[in-house]
Amino acid sequence: MNVLMELLQNRSKFIDEITDSIGIRKKVVSLLAIGMCSFAIYGFIMGLSNSIMQSVSSMVKLPLLYLATTGICFPTFFIFYSLFGAKTTLSKCIAYMLTSICVMGIILLAFAPVTLFFLLTSKNYTFFKLLNVLFFSVSGIVGVSFFYKMIIAVDLKNSGSSDDSSAAHGARNKILFFWLILYAFVGTQLAWTLRPFFGAPGMPFEFIRKLGGNFYVDVFSSFFRLFKL
Repeated sequence: MNVLMELLQNRSKFIDEITDSIGIRKKVVSLLAIGMCSFAIYGFIMGLSNSIMQSVSSMVKLPLLYLATTGICFPTFFIFYSLFGAKTTLSKCIAYMLTSICVMGIILLAFAPVTLFFLLTSKNYTFFKLLNVLFFSVSGIVGVSFFYKMIIAVDLKNSGSSDDSSAAHGARNKILFFWLILYAFVGTQLAWTLRPFFGAPGMPFEFIRKLGGNFYVDVFSSFFRLFKL
């Protein structure tokens, strides 16, 4: 709980402590627990649109989605970022990334009462699905933006105490930007692979649906159905 309050109310100090290697192990464990519990709670609520089985399934799959996406993309970030002279360690990078993921989970948890409200008061599944896509988009954008600003600030701080060139710093910024795009694409593709997370009312329970279609096509078609365009 102390880690959560520090992250919410004193982010600068929290990040500085990671940079200075203060209590990294405790922070990593706490961030992982907070983030995964937040995703699990939101996944359970989201899956209630179909059944209890779907809720339990989504409660398991949503944390797995974020962990797997990070696991797939993390080596690319760490290797390329280090290759261009970043002054950091593996444990610090893990802590920075988990901080961002935890922020995403907390934002989704903040949206959970709204999601539950519309689940109980609206029978429009298409609206419910698009509402959740919006909430995930907001949490993702905030989390990614937080990670981008955090890494740049840490890099500037570390560069100020070394002979790091401005060209190397600029190269790392570009690597960070393109890596975040990669992270978003991997995450959406993996989410589509692990679907369903909602489950339309009346449809039989499926843990993982057969591959087919496309995430972006499905979102646009749902938008058109909702507004009858």
